Parts: sequence; C-alpha cells; structure tokens
Amino acid sequence: MKPAYIVTLLASLTLASQSHAAWQRLGSLEQHPTDIASTSVAGVALASSNGIAQPENLLSDAPDAYSKVVAGKSEVSYTLGQQDLINLVGLANDGAEGKVSLFVSPDGKTWAAIAQSVFTASDRNIMMRFAQASAGYVRLDFELSKGGTLRQLSVYGARTDADFDGANASVNAASGLSGAKVIYCNPSPVGGDNFAQKYNRFDFPESDEKFRTLIYDLGKPSELTEVGSVHSARPVRFTAYAFDKLPEKEDWRHRMSFDPAVFDTASPLITVEDRAGLGFVKAKLKNSIVARYLALRWEPDFNPPAFTVSAVSIPVGKGGPAQPKANSKPGVNGSTGTGTGTGTGTGGSAGGQGGSANFSSPFSISAASGVSVGGGLPTSQNQQSGTQAVTAGTTVTAGKRPPKSKK
Repeated sequence: MKPAYIVTLLASLTLASQSHAAWQRLGSLEQHPTDIASTSVAGVALASSNGIAQPENLLSDAPDAYSKVVAGKSEVSYTLGQQDLINLVGLANDGAEGKVSLFVSPDGKTWAAIAQSVFTASDRNIMMRFAQASAGYVRLDFELSKGGTLRQLSVYGARTDADFDGANASVNAASGLSGAKVIYCNPSPVGGDNFAQKYNRFDFPESDEKFRTLIYDLGKPSELTEVGSVHSARPVRFTAYAFDKLPEKEDWRHRMSFDPAVFDTASPLITVEDRAGLGFVKAKLKNSIVARYLALRWEPDFNPPAFTVSAVSIPVGKGGPAQPKANSKPGVNGSTGTGTGTGTGTGGSAGGQGGSANFSSPFSISAASGVSVGGGLPTSQNQQSGTQAVTAGTTVTAGKRPPKSKK
C-alpha cells in the first residue's frame, strides 16, 4: 500500500469519526444577559427619529423587519423604560456604509457619547462594546456614505433573565427572557461558547462541518408558532427540529452529550431555503406545536470562511411584554463609561434568483422571491427510541429584498 494512499485513508477515517462524534452539552450560565432593545420588554419604545424609515422596526424580534437608512446624516433614539447599565450595542447591516455613534442619556435630553463604529457595506454585523454606561435612553447617530437597511438592534448590559418576569409573557425565547438557553452549539463559535450564549450571536468559523447547529432548551414545554433567524447574507438551507425529549446520554465524565446522528432519522419541523442569500428566514408553522427542545441548523451552499447567526427568533407566550421585577433596578446609581467599538462581520452576497416552491406534504408555502421550501432533503419517518420528535406543517413567509437606497 502506497504511503500517500495510507495518509488519505487515515484522513478520511478521521473526518468520518468527527462527523459522528457526540457533542458535549454547554455549561450553564448562572444568569443569562437579556437583550433589552425589544418590544418584548415593557417600557421599551421609539423616542424620536430623523432620516430613518420605520425606526420602530429595529426593536422588532421578527427577522424580516427592517429600517431603511439613506446616505448622509440620520439619527434615532429609544427609551429603555428605566435606567439600565449597558455595555454592548449591536445591529445587523444590509449594505449600509459609514459611521455610527452611540449616545446615552438619563432623561432623553442630556446626551453623552460613549462609542462609535466605522463599517463597510460588506460588514454584516455592527457591534460596539464599551465600559458599562448608565442609560435610560440610547441614541444612534449615523453618517453614511451609502444607504442600506438595518435590523435587529440589540442592547445588553447588567440585566439578566432573573430581572424579568417573562414566564407567561409574549417574548422571543432566544433573548433569554423566558429562561430558554442554548445547550449545544456546533461547531464551536469564534470567541468561545460563553460569549455566543450570552449575546445570542454565533460567529461560526470555517469548518468541515456541513451544518451550523444550535439546540435550545426552552425551559419548559412551550407552544411554537414560528421560528427564524438573521444570518450571513449568502444562500443557505435552514432546518428546524422540535423534541419533547432530547436524546442525550451521560458520558464517562458524567457530562451530558448529544449524538448528531439523530438528525439522520428525525423528521424536520421545517426546511427552508434562502436561495437568494437575503440573510434572513422567517417560517410560520401551519399548525402550532408544543415542545421543550428546538434544534436549528444552517447549511450554507458552500463552505464559507465564516458564517454568522446574528439573531434567532423563537416567539413564545401569549401575554404582554416581560415586566421588570420590582426589586431589580441595576444601573440606577451607575456611572457613564466611555469606549469605542468597531464593525465586525462577513460580507454578504446579493446574487441569486427568485426561489422556487419545490415542496411536498405536509408543507405549504406562501413565499416571496428568494425562498423555497423542501429543497430535496429526504428524511426518514422512523424515529430513534426516546427521540420523540414533534412534526407539523408549515407556512413560510419572507420579506422581499428591501429596495436599494440611493447614494
């Protein structure tokens, strides 16, 4: 046997064993930071805006909600409902280029500049991290050389899931307000699992893995009506699986592990293709289902140097927004910090043709251009013992590509 052949064979066997290796459950966060820039949080609302279309959409958890910004100067401010200590602000960017400056205020009148970020049209994510600052209001000032669209404003700081009563509220479970958490993430994101878990932002590296996978423990059986995500703007197939009971095993180190081979036989809850690379999917279930665990998988159409999931949407609950607990008031006596941030992200592709509607029962579709359902992912209906996968038909909806802003 030739040495070169031996090396090739060993490499193939190594890759095969890695593809079937069990994943280790992530460590639990004692307290999960929550995104307070959301209408899921009581008191959070638009305060003022100038030069930005539909600025209230930046507070929406819906992946297809966006705000249009034009070249030149514009600004928008939001009330957080009460004083908070914050240290991270982020946005998902679709084609805009320029600079954003972040200001905070206790009353919406007196403002202090605390961070800024310069970004290009290819930067999918804009993120500003800084020393903790006390804020009752936040304001974003844009100076853009090229207009575009923005979505998914996020503001994180001292507040955690323990500071809110979100048990029966209508919230995005992925934000941490309802006690949900990521328990498996594969491959391990750049920057480590801890940062990704905290801020619901997953920068997956270049990998031989076919899928980028997140598994959420929703904390309790929860009614699901839709799922979605904002991700790198490139063609991708998005698949979701729901489980009443997750098929985990305890390894010799007494750590729980999950065998991804389960996905070979489990029936997907949904399968959606963003063929045009719009950078988001929103899938509404035809029939709601109740499940404790939700697995989400992204399959890029090629192995990219990186693939980022900027936000995940898992709407749960039928009540009002989450209310801050009366005895939780972080940031009231806080001081204002200073700092700067830089835009980070991966370039998105804008190519692709309108999507087709190739699908089979039990799926139905109502989709705009660039989205198709099905896509030829054959799956077996046989369930492994203990998996208890939940299935339901789906209706998929997606926003059309936002109109391009004039320079």
